[in-house]
Amino acid sequence: MNRLARAVLVSSIILFALSHACIADAPATQPAEAYKVNLKSMSLFPFDSQNGTLNDIPKQFRDLDGQRVRFIGEMWRPTLRDDGSVASFQAIYSATKWSFREAPRVQDFWRCTPVEGVIVRPMNSMIEVTGILHVRILKQDESIQSVYDVDVESVKPSTGDFAPTTMPAATQPR
Repeated sequence: MNRLARAVLVSSIILFALSHACIADAPATQPAEAYKVNLKSMSLFPFDSQNGTLNDIPKQFRDLDGQRVRFIGEMWRPTLRDDGSVASFQAIYSATKWSFREAPRVQDFWRCTPVEGVIVRPMNSMIEVTGILHVRILKQDESIQSVYDVDVESVKPSTGDFAPTTMPAATQPR
């Protein structure tokens, strides 16, 4: 192989490698997969609805802050827009299954708000919600109103699945 052909071949290999390296470093265009979480298991901890702090929420749940999650629950008290779509709602584990323990607590209600462009219709059945979870203390009139809120990306009917929560440190997203 002559010198010119070898230089062209080496240059081609280098350009090929560089172009593929750039493609591999490009940001993903698909959203990250969601961690499957369970509303019930994420509410079974003591929490003071007046004086509770972020540190009172178990670390494994705080670690889900900012993560894409998917969960099954019920739509509770939706706020509707003029066109009948849902502006916000609270997601709950189950209105009928609270009888196994004391009265509902603040951590039983997940504040859910559809992101811009997502249309959600009221549903009176089990739903599957996917979105970005925020674990934070939201107060109103000195009382904690929410510790979990979700930027909702999708809502669809579900048959109901109360599987355990998968944690980022323990499992891969599903």
